[in-house]
Amino acid sequence: MEDSKLCTYEFRDKVIMITAASRGIGLATAKRFCKGGGKVFLTSRKEDNLKSAVEYLKAELEKEHLALGKDYDVHYDVSHSGIPADVKKSVEKCWEIYGKIDILVNNAATNPAMTPLHQTSDELWEKVLSVGLTGNFIASREVSNLMIKHNIKGCIINVASTAGLRASPMLGAYAAVKAALISITKTMAVELAGFGIRVNAVAPGLIRTKFSKVLVDMFEDKTGENPLLNIPIGRVGEPEEVAEVIAFLSSEKASYITGSVIVIDGGSTA
Repeated sequence: MEDSKLCTYEFRDKVIMITAASRGIGLATAKRFCKGGGKVFLTSRKEDNLKSAVEYLKAELEKEHLALGKDYDVHYDVSHSGIPADVKKSVEKCWEIYGKIDILVNNAATNPAMTPLHQTSDELWEKVLSVGLTGNFIASREVSNLMIKHNIKGCIINVASTAGLRASPMLGAYAAVKAALISITKTMAVELAGFGIRVNAVAPGLIRTKFSKVLVDMFEDKTGENPLLNIPIGRVGEPEEVAEVIAFLSSEKASYITGSVIVIDGGSTA
């Protein structure tokens, strides 16, 4: 029981900024950090979704009768993730409210169409890169420079994908972004290690979210032949399973882990 309580408080006094946090993996991650006593700052594109996310967190945390009670603290900001000015504004707002950022979780991504790379339009390519790569890069750059300036031994976690580790038919632009995000993770991990800042990534496979609904339906209906649908463990993953790994990588228990990519895919890339 005592170990359980310690786990509950592992992020007390930590400030966590999470992008694209109004649903799915982002929201599950926000809940996990709140349960650990963290102060959480959420960003997403739609204010109504963010407000709903905050209300959900408040209701869920009270239902669970956690020891931290009403001590959890959640703020949010509307952000167009690929626009530099918006990303910087969100970082600045989080810093203004809390006076620091200890953990950054880059979860923003988009994939508005499933199409072969040779049929991918300039507009689609630019949108996928802007949200999933440029926005996350800017957030990492801005936050890491603030961490260095204020001597914060922080963590950055990038939400990549198994799509970035292998051929991903019909998801080429998205896969390219995730592969680049993995490369950024490894390079920044080496460059920032001397400042005490750790950078890691998670690479989820098929997870039950609105973002992945088409593929989840294909898997559960046993239709389609996308390689992402080959899951030896025999089921789709849940957002909470990814959130738990993100929490671990952000904790002191992972203090010797940096530059790593943790695959969470039920064995689909084994």
